[in-house]
Amino acid sequence: MTRLGENNEFVGYDVQKVEGAKVLALYRDGTAVESATAGEDVVVVLDMTPFYAEMGGQVGDTGVLENSTTLLQVNDTFKIKASVFGHSAHIKEGTIALGDVLNAEIDTQIAEVERIVNAEILANTETLCRDLPIEEAKKTGAVMLFGEKYGTHVRVMTIGTSVEFCGGTHVKRTGEIGAFKILGEAGISAGVRRLEAVTGMNAVRLMQKNAGLLAQAAARFKTPAEELPGKIDHLIGQVKDLEKALEQAKAKLAAMQGADIVNRAEDIAGVKVLLATLEGVDVKTLRQTMDDLKARFGSAVEGSHRPREGGRARELRRPAGRRQGRRQA
Repeated sequence: MTRLGENNEFVGYDVQKVEGAKVLALYRDGTAVESATAGEDVVVVLDMTPFYAEMGGQVGDTGVLENSTTLLQVNDTFKIKASVFGHSAHIKEGTIALGDVLNAEIDTQIAEVERIVNAEILANTETLCRDLPIEEAKKTGAVMLFGEKYGTHVRVMTIGTSVEFCGGTHVKRTGEIGAFKILGEAGISAGVRRLEAVTGMNAVRLMQKNAGLLAQAAARFKTPAEELPGKIDHLIGQVKDLEKALEQAKAKLAAMQGADIVNRAEDIAGVKVLLATLEGVDVKTLRQTMDDLKARFGSAVEGSHRPREGGRARELRRPAGRRQGRRQA
């Protein structure tokens, strides 16, 4: 666990669950917010947490943040700054706000398995292989794998804390495995999960590859690797702001073009008819222009458009006036 100490420094403890963690900061799309609700993705900063942000290409802890009304699924944990941990989460139920108190618990399906296996490897325990009668072998409590059919005698392998029936080849000591890194997990049947992992130099190569990819990403974003998640969130926020500014600019363009062409309307048999071409606008902007013309003429505005080459939208014929709902040829 990490928690904020007296000098605003995080203090570490080895626990899987923390109760009463307070929400210090909340971000949505890279922007600080005061609250968020179910269905949204957020980054949560707590005053203390059991989640650990792994470095060197490994993934951060996953788990849940919850109280009596709110449930968040934590999909990753990363360092925003040297002493600030971000929990990237999806709000599954309820709402979350600054100052809320939550219970934080790590999902140990994968992290705990990796810890146990690597602890067995580092212990460098000698393995034990025994050839026993089937009935005697069953009394050892050994695991019988995958419903296989066994003969009158079986091999019972004891490797660290694991005891099981197995006819395969094995190392003489657990240390020969070197390292153990889980690639992923998936459900294969009710209540049964399948883990895929690499060992030895394959695990080392995987970590080196991930570390290399992380270094490349950090170089491209021109930021230290530990600050990369925060940098990405910041850039995502900038993109959102630019998209909003672009939409506002398009709306302004539509209004300006609408004001310019409204004076071109001709009176034909008591009906205002307008023929114009709008350059450099998309369908959404064209609709906004139509709405503006409708407001200016004080009645319904009808017409059609077709995209020109290069993505430009052409406004063909725009009737307006007292005869609402009438299309002009």
